[in-house]
Amino acid sequence: MPPAATEEPARAPIQQVLSADESKRLQDSAAEHKHEIRRLVDQARLRRLNGHELSVVARIEGMVKLSDDAGAKGDMREADALAERALVLAKDLDSER
Repeated sequence: MPPAATEEPARAPIQQVLSADESKRLQDSAAEHKHEIRRLVDQARLRRLNGHELSVVARIEGMVKLSDDAGAKGDMREADALAERALVLAKDLDSER
């Protein structure tokens, strides 16, 4: 009887190693983006949002959540990139008035 094949345990995705300073810079950048996102979305909610705008707000909130998740996993580069993309959407939402 041949030996049973064993599965390799799942490996964590490869992440670029960042210096503590670079990681802190990215963390601060993501936090600044999220602060601005909250301000823009709160401002947009003061007016009546149409269906498209509500969809954009949901997408922004989803990207912020993904950014938070990436930050919790220590992937500050991804956390900052997601927050930056969400900020672009929030600025577009603000300019649609």
